[in-house]
Amino acid sequence: MSEEDISNAIQMYGPLIEAWQGALPSLYAPTELNLKGSGFFGSDSDGGLRGYPAPTEITDVGRDHNTSEKLLDFAEMATGVIYP
Repeated sequence: MSEEDISNAIQMYGPLIEAWQGALPSLYAPTELNLKGSGFFGSDSDGGLRGYPAPTEITDVGRDHNTSEKLLDFAEMATGVIYP
């Protein structure tokens, strides 16, 4: 990602949040005792871009099979870990 890409993203979405805050939903979800099997946590402010962990809905793009295949392919290429 270039400096220009980062600058454009900041202009579009606002300042980046601290890494610790971005990680909170991923850390909170496995510790939430009342989370149902299909539950999903995200950030609770600014359309999910900022805030603290809160239950939320998975968007249509998050359920898109083609997008998930591309993400998995990229993750395998980037990490060298192949998932069965």
